[in-house]
Amino acid sequence: MDRREFLRRASIGAAGVMAGGLGGILPAKGGQRTRGPLLGIAIDNERDYWPILPGQETFVQRMVVRHLEGDPNKIQPIPGSFLAPTLRLTKGDTLRCLMTNNLYDPSIIHWHGVNTSEHNDGLPNHDVDQGGVYNYNFPIGNRAGTYWYHPHPNNFTGFQVYFGMAGSLIVSDSEEQSLPLPRGEFDFPLIIQDKRFDDNNQFLYGVNPFIGTIGDRVLVNGKPDFELSAATRVYRLRLINGSNARLYKLVWSNGLPLHVIGTDGGLLDKPYQKPYVMLGPGQRVELWADFRNLPVGTTLTLKSLEFPGTAVGFGGGQGPHNGSAIDVMKVRIDRNEIESLTLPRTLASFERHDYSQCINADRPRKFAFSFDGGWFVNGHSYQEGQVARNEIVENRTLECWEFVNETGSLAVTHPMHIHGPQFQIYRRSCLPEFRSAWKGVREGYVDEGWRDTVVLMPGERVQLLIKFGPHAGLSLYHCHNLDHEDMGMMRHYKIV
Repeated sequence: MDRREFLRRASIGAAGVMAGGLGGILPAKGGQRTRGPLLGIAIDNERDYWPILPGQETFVQRMVVRHLEGDPNKIQPIPGSFLAPTLRLTKGDTLRCLMTNNLYDPSIIHWHGVNTSEHNDGLPNHDVDQGGVYNYNFPIGNRAGTYWYHPHPNNFTGFQVYFGMAGSLIVSDSEEQSLPLPRGEFDFPLIIQDKRFDDNNQFLYGVNPFIGTIGDRVLVNGKPDFELSAATRVYRLRLINGSNARLYKLVWSNGLPLHVIGTDGGLLDKPYQKPYVMLGPGQRVELWADFRNLPVGTTLTLKSLEFPGTAVGFGGGQGPHNGSAIDVMKVRIDRNEIESLTLPRTLASFERHDYSQCINADRPRKFAFSFDGGWFVNGHSYQEGQVARNEIVENRTLECWEFVNETGSLAVTHPMHIHGPQFQIYRRSCLPEFRSAWKGVREGYVDEGWRDTVVLMPGERVQLLIKFGPHAGLSLYHCHNLDHEDMGMMRHYKIV
């Protein structure tokens, strides 16, 4: 057996659920006070080769997840995929994880959208070198929703995510379980990533410093030409934009209505119908997809429409651009089944932040983007562990933050992600000279619920309301165009 075959067999086995006997190696130190059922896992960051396209196998980097403690059914591998398995947890569960980094480059795992302590967040200043280990131990305090996990080392996040390190993390709670929503095989997480391949089936990772890495084909859950075999039923499609840079303008090819029931931070208060849905890197939406009236044999495509205005003043360059049309996935109706679910009129209840209660309502905290050979926020690039005066906030207070993407003749789209608490979008505006392109995307924004990532088109300004806590300490905000992030468009903030 040669080395490659050994790697193949070992990784396929590890991607499954391995039970028994290893729970004692997981240290509890460094964690938060925990309670509720425990899920203990190990994540081994590995290099591998994987059969993605016919012919030569593709070099990938993987998070190989092994079961250590608790219910193994909470780990759900994606059959035949190099992506990490889906983790299904309940609010109040404890997640304990031992990460081992076997890559050549530093790495650390971030639990995207999960509000946890500084130690457990997976900050870039906590990354570990080859052979290093890192332990996590924290309770799941988030409401039910679609979250995900991916690496977050400084300078290497884009590369590691692009080459395969991503997985979905689904949280449930009692409120969600009481609602008449699709469950089981009809509740489907979908990680969307665009890629380019060379003639030898290897990923092409050519970073454009302005727009980032844009692919010419989409992999869904790590698979090209993804097709969902579906019944004449209602599906809950949890879409995760795991792309490095691409922004999607999503529609169904047959005009099927787009009913959005959830965003980054969980279920909305009610379903919202959109003419199309904008989905930026790092963002999630949950769609109520009703296929009950489609004849068996029907095939429909979830596609991203072309739209302009994602980059101004940088030139086109070679290859696809951010905003080019691309097919995402197909759905093939292959069987008749009876469906009893109807679209609920109301969904979840949650607190609406009140702008007047912001402690800085008279002067929102402003973050302006700029480019000068690299990407900057308020004139600063990433400094490990460092915060400026404007980046210190008070625990358990409500603030208004204002992101400003008004960089004049040189501007691109920035999906801004804040670690820690979810936030609510308060207001958007756009400079007159950019409004023509902005009008082609604004109806697809889903700003009605909780977000941890917000898209800003060129010329756009967004105000958001964020309540800090309960965890004090160092946190992070950055552009989730992962190539911008790796170029320094990332800053710490501190909760005191």
